[in-house]
Amino acid sequence: MAKAVGRVREGIAALGLAAVWAIPAAARLKGLPERIPTHFGLSGQADGWGSANQIFLMPVVALGLYLLLTVVVRNPESFHYGVAVTAENRARLQQKACDLVGWLKVESVWLLAVLMEFQAQSAERGAADSRAIAAAAVVGGGVILGTILWFQVAMARAAKPLG
Repeated sequence: MAKAVGRVREGIAALGLAAVWAIPAAARLKGLPERIPTHFGLSGQADGWGSANQIFLMPVVALGLYLLLTVVVRNPESFHYGVAVTAENRARLQQKACDLVGWLKVESVWLLAVLMEFQAQSAERGAADSRAIAAAAVVGGGVILGTILWFQVAMARAAKPLG
């Protein structure tokens, strides 16, 4: 069951990565102005502008993050768990840590896909939906933080002896 969930989770992350690349490609095909918003302040308003080619910067970051987390999850023995690792709990802790990294990959890539969509829309329209951008960033960050906290508790429980 855990392997099936892991494969589904990996598929969801891969779809998110594909979306991160498809969004700017579609925007580029539609035609973008020479200068597009490249950074948004806390208010959600564009406060940095750059070449239309910079629309591909976020997909490169997403790909790098995806590949990094894919490599990291293959070496759970090198993780720092924050709890005592014993022969009895090692497998449980490694599974929890791999699940954590897998979910962080899904959440991070999809957050970047959503933010990429807002950037593409802003570039096409010349204006940003500042509330939507701020809400996406806050909700996405909250989901990621919640996942980390959830798995920290799960790992603390997994570290306790069974029985």
